[in-house]
Amino acid sequence: MENNSRWACASGTVGPLGGPCVPACAAGQRSKQISWSPAFRGQCAGTRIEMDVSGVDAVKDRRLPWPSGSRWNLARNCTGMDGACPSNMSSVYQGHGAFKAVDGDIDDFASTVEGDAANRKWVQVDLEKSQYIDTVRVWARGGTARYDYERYVLTFLRSGCCNEDPATSAPANVKSWETSPLSTTLNDMFAYCNLNKDGTASADQQKFCGCSTRPTTCTLQSALVVPPGGLTGFQVRVGDDGLLDNNLICASGLHNARNFIDVKCRRHGRYVFVAAPESSTAYLTFAEVEVFGAAFNLARACVGGACPTAMSSVMDQAQAVASDKQGWPSTYGPPERGNDGIYDNMIATPATGPHWWRGRVCRAAVAFFESR
Repeated sequence: MENNSRWACASGTVGPLGGPCVPACAAGQRSKQISWSPAFRGQCAGTRIEMDVSGVDAVKDRRLPWPSGSRWNLARNCTGMDGACPSNMSSVYQGHGAFKAVDGDIDDFASTVEGDAANRKWVQVDLEKSQYIDTVRVWARGGTARYDYERYVLTFLRSGCCNEDPATSAPANVKSWETSPLSTTLNDMFAYCNLNKDGTASADQQKFCGCSTRPTTCTLQSALVVPPGGLTGFQVRVGDDGLLDNNLICASGLHNARNFIDVKCRRHGRYVFVAAPESSTAYLTFAEVEVFGAAFNLARACVGGACPTAMSSVMDQAQAVASDKQGWPSTYGPPERGNDGIYDNMIATPATGPHWWRGRVCRAAVAFFESR
């Protein structure tokens, strides 16, 4: 389905939610192939959204995997590059700036430097205008491949070797660490150090260990090393003031080591802060912050509820009965069943083409569908 789906470029314009609209391609032409991803921000208000489902016989509404229904990420709905909202932070560790907290990529991260407890550590997202914020989702570095790799690197270094990027010199070795039992991995790291310390390592083993001189001490580790700092005791604040302490606290004393945590705020604000505890001297580091407003189904947010629909043609009853033998329901019908809010109702085109279903969204956003 993903490879057959394109968005029509309507009226020769395209742009972020709420505009501004800019010239794109000629009206009616296909402009951009996309996947079914909430990162896609859509076209301008009033744009007709058309789905080409060539070779697909049935289409059904889908709920997106976002908290509390379908909604978009407000932190990537601004006028900046690729929609990312302006961001700032108290300090920057080795180029891991605040922009990495709103870039849509959970495999990199933002990080402050370490410091004394007198200096608060925070990351700020500016939504550019005050709006309702239901949920703030904070992704921990523990949910990323890069974070997991860093744990292996730090453990390798603590074992006694010196290579800070072993995957570059021998990616197969690191892959073996990731797929082997932990005890096997820790013993392998220890063995590399001992071979180099004793002077019996091959040229490849010396390169992988990465020390310019022989290690003097090797230590067998009992667990993978956890990178310092992170999301320990952090808080989330929302408000209309650019200064951290002048905004209301949504929640504090939060902890998250892997994946993400959802923080309910349910208030209006322009600024979102993720901040370390006041007494913390460690890094504040995390992968991404997403901001969600109120959830609603755009396909049912038009005058009268359901938005206008059309389709190429409707499967007749005989074909519907035949399709039933494949385990599909026979409640096929006209195009309005594609957004009637009833999941057991479906639309279907006949076996012969063309195959398309079209819905007009009456607000500045896109609709998402999936094939069945």
